[in-house]
Amino acid sequence: MTGFVFYDFETTGRSPAFDQALQFAAIYTDENFVEIGRINIRSRLLPYILPAPKALQVTGIDPNNTLNADLPSAFEFAQKLQYLTEKWSPACWIGYNSVSFDENFLRQIFYQNLQPNIYATQNHGNTRHDLMNIVYAVYAQHPETLIWPEDHTGKKIFKLEKLAPANGFENFNAHDALADVEATVFILALIRKRNETFFNEIMSMSDKSYVRNLLHLYQPMQVTLRFGAPPPRQYFGCLCGVQKNGGNSFGFFNIEQDDPVSIIDADQAVIDDIVKNKASSIRTLQFNKALIFSPLENPASDLVQICNMIKDNHEFKFRVATALERKYEPSDPEEKEVEDRIYDQFQSPDQPLLEQFQDASWEHRLDLVHAMEDTRYRKLGMRLIACHAPHLLSNSQSDAFVNFIKDRWVHNEEAKWQTAEKVRKWVGENDKKLDPKLLAAFNAFYSRRLSEVGLDFPAT
Repeated sequence: MTGFVFYDFETTGRSPAFDQALQFAAIYTDENFVEIGRINIRSRLLPYILPAPKALQVTGIDPNNTLNADLPSAFEFAQKLQYLTEKWSPACWIGYNSVSFDENFLRQIFYQNLQPNIYATQNHGNTRHDLMNIVYAVYAQHPETLIWPEDHTGKKIFKLEKLAPANGFENFNAHDALADVEATVFILALIRKRNETFFNEIMSMSDKSYVRNLLHLYQPMQVTLRFGAPPPRQYFGCLCGVQKNGGNSFGFFNIEQDDPVSIIDADQAVIDDIVKNKASSIRTLQFNKALIFSPLENPASDLVQICNMIKDNHEFKFRVATALERKYEPSDPEEKEVEDRIYDQFQSPDQPLLEQFQDASWEHRLDLVHAMEDTRYRKLGMRLIACHAPHLLSNSQSDAFVNFIKDRWVHNEEAKWQTAEKVRKWVGENDKKLDPKLLAAFNAFYSRRLSEVGLDFPAT
């Protein structure tokens, strides 16, 4: 059995593509959770990133410290993380909400810093899992395993900062990356101690090939999901179609719905609409999201019959696969920001140049960027040069980079990234609630930050 890498990021905001990780912490253990190594590093803020003030408030990060020249650069930070994915392999990389959040940040860090392997947690024998999915499954199937904290209304709370202390984890410093990692280790070890059989079952879900093979049995399955505020619960269904060309998405057919035969017999237009808009009939899930599936024990004969009908109905499965393909039809690359183009190609033709890029001088890196065929990497590469070796830019290139930053920060409120107006609005709405020292720090930081590209704070 492989070991575990428990990890967590603290970031400038919620967008993996357009925010930045400022802190990474991880604990590497053997299969028995005995610690082998740990790391806790921070990164210097990139010149084109405006941190969300709410994110800084929650994490307690002093914004002025993010500019400390002694901190590793974002590129050095990325190289260190790529190195760890190889050094600590093979291992299961796991965090709390990591598959949906931290993993996406990790991939963007590798992609935007021209690291050779954006899928590093799934290569070198590595797998990935998510403690939040595990906790949801424990609650739905074996609630006696943990103590479940509640708010003043009696509603169950599943946040790590509440769950860990309720179950005996002491001195928890919430929203510090290393503290979150220590709490993650504690909760997973507790689950195994109290229900090892279920622990072994859920850990198998870190292998997407195992999940794929399990679902291809076309048996009635249960999966734990949570949507919105209500607690997580079990959903019952079976596989009904897989995204084409090796994709990870698949249709999960609700075997308890009224008149399932009418759905199976529906034409392509109806299936397209159901897959896109009616998750209560066919829910789109992914093999590689570490969801917790298990066969139903003693399923009713009518549920088994529905699954058998789907298994033998290749036309229906083809219609679902077609609908999935249409649902995820790629948009025109020219309409997307380069950050959103991370999955445009599974393997870049510039892979050998990315390998050379890692140990080259910045002067040589500039030559490598010019030699790249992939327009994404040429653009990201020039951005790296502008951030980390601006002396290599011409005057016109330097001016263009400043204008790029300014354009981003004066963008309207619909932007996917943090803008000057979003910052001004949040600080203005919360200034009476903020500690005066923190408010002064925010005003000083954002004034300094915006002045670098000729903007004022508060923004007007």
